[in-house]
This record gives sequence, C-alpha cells and structure tokens, in this order.
Amino acid sequence: MKNNILVALISLIMLMNSCNNDKEQDNQQIIYTFTMPKLIFNGVAPGPGNWKSETLDPQICVDSSNCLNLVWSSDENATIKFSRSIDFGSTWSIPQNLFSGWEQVLCVNSSTLFLTNVLEGSVPGTQLVFTKSEDNGLNWNDYKYIFKAKSEFFAHIPAIATDNQGTLYVSFCLHDHNQSDGHHEIYFSKSTDNGDSWSEPRNLSNNPLFHSDYPAINIDYQNNITLTYWQNVKDGARTFFIKSDDGGNNWSSPRNINNDYDNIVMGMCPIISDSTGKLYVVYSIEPNPGDVFITTSIDGGNSWINRKNISHSSGDSYMPKIAMDHQGVLHVVWYDNSQGIYDIYISHSSDGGATWTDPQNLSNSTESSFAPSIDIDSNGKIYIVWDEGDISNKHIYFVCSEN
Repeated sequence: MKNNILVALISLIMLMNSCNNDKEQDNQQIIYTFTMPKLIFNGVAPGPGNWKSETLDPQICVDSSNCLNLVWSSDENATIKFSRSIDFGSTWSIPQNLFSGWEQVLCVNSSTLFLTNVLEGSVPGTQLVFTKSEDNGLNWNDYKYIFKAKSEFFAHIPAIATDNQGTLYVSFCLHDHNQSDGHHEIYFSKSTDNGDSWSEPRNLSNNPLFHSDYPAINIDYQNNITLTYWQNVKDGARTFFIKSDDGGNNWSSPRNINNDYDNIVMGMCPIISDSTGKLYVVYSIEPNPGDVFITTSIDGGNSWINRKNISHSSGDSYMPKIAMDHQGVLHVVWYDNSQGIYDIYISHSSDGGATWTDPQNLSNSTESSFAPSIDIDSNGKIYIVWDEGDISNKHIYFVCSEN
C-alpha cells in the first residue's frame, strides 16, 4: 500500500514538473540573429525647410515574390528614388529617379506597387499625389492627385493600405495655415479603380479645438479599416482610434486608447491586426525618459488592454514600427539614444505581445540612426532599413534576419 502511494506521489511530481517545463517553454521567446549593417545607398536629406524631411526616410516593402522594394527621398530638390532587390537584399538595382517629392510611403498588392507622397504645390502649400507600377518598378504611371494644392494648406504624413479586394485607402494630415494656429486635421480618401481616381478627401478627426496628426492605417482580415492618430488634448497628447466596417463611408467615434496612463504620446502610433482580428498599437511616450509601449484590443477596438513597455530604456525611444510574420510573431523597431547617440533597436514577441525579448541594438554605429522601416517575407525573414548620418551626408543601411 505504502509503495503504491509512493509511486503515485512520484508520478504526480513528475507530471507537475513536466507541466511547468511546458509552460516555461511556451513563454520562451525566439532568439533572432541579424546580419551586420550594410550600407546600400548614400544621399542628402531634402530638408530642412518647406516641410521637407530631414531624413531620407527609407521605406521597404516585400512583394508576393519575396522581392524587396525600397523608396526614399534624397537631394536638396527632394527626388524620390526607387530600388529593388531580387536576392534578399544582397544586391540592389541602380536607383531610379521617379519625381520630386518627400514623405513617401509604399505598399504592395500582389506584384503591383503603390506609392503616395507629398509634393510642392503650385501655390504656397503642399499636395498629395499617387502613382503605381505594374512591372516591378521598371515603369511608373503619371501621378494622380489625392489632394490638390490650396493656398496655405499643407498635406503631410500620408499612410496607405490596400484590402484583399484591391481597394486603396489613404489617410493624411492637412495643416490649414489660413488659421492662426495652423490647425491640423486627419483626412481620408479611397480609390476603387486601382488608383486611377480618388474620392474627395474627408475630414475624420474634425476637432476644431485640438490638433490631430500622424495617421496610421490598417485593414483587418474582414476588410474593416482601422486607423489611429495623434491628438494634443488639454493635458497632454493621446492616441485615438477609429474604424469603419463599410469601406470608409461611416466611422466610429474617436476612442482614446491611452486612458490615463500616458500623458504625452509622441508621433505616429502604427496599428496592425492578426488573423483573428486582434489589434496591436505601438507608440512612444514622454516625459523623459521616453519608452515604446504596445497595447492590444480583442473586441474590435472598443477596449484596449495589456499595456506593455517594450523598450525599458534609460534614454529616449521614438517612432516605433511594427510587423507580424506568418506565424503571428510580432516585431517592433524604433530608435533610442540610451547609448549616447540614436541607434536602431528591435524586440520580438511570440505570445501575442504578453512578453518581449530584450531590445537588440541593430545599428551599433558612431553616427545617429533614425527612421527605421520593417517588413517580412512569406518565409518569416525580417528586413529592416534606416537612415544614418547628418543631414548633408546621409546613408541608408540594411539588415535582415539570419534565422
């Protein structure tokens, strides 16, 4: 009898240890290794002045063939350039000059490349234009206007996305300098004919009391449009969320996703969703030191939970970008000055954002690094580019994951 009890106790202990080991294994994060930073292009930043960017602002996008597409804006005249790699970033095509512009954003639907950017207006102000390429970037259509120049109106910071039916959506900030405070609002336009024509831009934020800026747009698996933007409020700045389930005809009321946690949210707050509709938003906050946070929603954006600090930095962490691979692993990049100058960092989560790997320094440079851009191919390989150096001697660096 005693022997039977002893055997049973030993079996129970072994089972409990096995369960604990399984739990620990489930919580373990994947460790990623990356190539050494590779200098792929040089340039001169378009700004400062005339609303032009002070970085090359490289944007990387992976197409359905796992080829890499890269756009950036360079030179004093703000020329948008394009290059493509068909060998996972080992080599790149000779840069192609597209046209004048800056604050370029790129997205892809199968093999068609869509590009929208800011352009100097014919009157004081800036306008928003769109172009596309259906032959892997060899040729680009003449650009179409999304927002035409109006005196003292400045289109700024566009975001673009496409759904699985081919409809294109663009959001941008419009600064009205006819008003004494240069008021900012978030606008939205869409195209149902592959970008040949665009709807009249519509004011989504529509708040005359506070500035709205830095829109980010995402299309979920049910083709719902989810959009975040920054808005200054009377006691700081917050991230607001809105959504549309009918192609942008009607929108929900703005919802503050920061609640009472974060007084000052800095810059863009990118949003993505997974195959179940779960939403993820990343953002950076102040006061100093600033950190990068993530928050999630499992009810379509009605409530936001599980706020997590990703960067845990002794310095300032800014402008995060987020991507998800085909296995649902989350990857967030940002720039941070905890080492004295700004470097590019990355962290990963394989459990839906519950836990995160320690931040990994990707750039490790003697020059400051800014404006990271991230995308992932169908095999889960991660690609990151960023801008490095001072305004008159800029470089674009590239890394990719090795495992």
